[in-house]
Amino acid sequence: MSGSVHLDGVTFTYRRANRCFGPYEAELRLGELVAIMGPSGAGKSTLLWLIAGLLKPAAGTITRPAPRSPNRPAVAWVTQQTNLLSSRSVLDNVLVAIRAFGVPTVADMALARQRLADVGLGAYGDRRSAELSGGERQRLCVARAVAGGAPVLLADEPTGQLDDATSRGVFQALRTATSDAVVIVATHDTAIRNVADRVFQLRDGCLVES
Repeated sequence: MSGSVHLDGVTFTYRRANRCFGPYEAELRLGELVAIMGPSGAGKSTLLWLIAGLLKPAAGTITRPAPRSPNRPAVAWVTQQTNLLSSRSVLDNVLVAIRAFGVPTVADMALARQRLADVGLGAYGDRRSAELSGGERQRLCVARAVAGGAPVLLADEPTGQLDDATSRGVFQALRTATSDAVVIVATHDTAIRNVADRVFQLRDGCLVES
């Protein structure tokens, strides 16, 4: 349980729209890449926000792994919008996740370079992030998210603006993150099935493993 995201009878209601989601029941384990699929409006993003603690369930409980240290996050995000520091180097963008919790050490610098290597950007550390392609920018976002050390990595439509070949590279980068986290990806992109350990469909407001 300590290495899992556990959803136990979780429901949520958008009162103004009179829309209800759940109950959600699932255990998503450390070391897994889990895909959440479903049509627009099915509640994929809502489920990620609940897991992150940005929304409060109407009922049920959500258990997440604890942060690995008191000054580190429990959850990291990768979204469609990369929000990179375009004038800074690729390495500096990864170090953003580390600088938020203190001055980077020599070990932190080595970790940042390793995270870049993990997503195939090991030779790009000194380049400006503005020079990267769309797929490279998304892989940089994966490296940045993992560098913060969060045990839960949430990706919301990370390939929504990319072509098929580029999307596969981003999904492979997310695959590398599972050595340190449970990775949960909300997506329409069926290419995720080639790398996911488990795939869930959102149907009629419920979570069904497929």
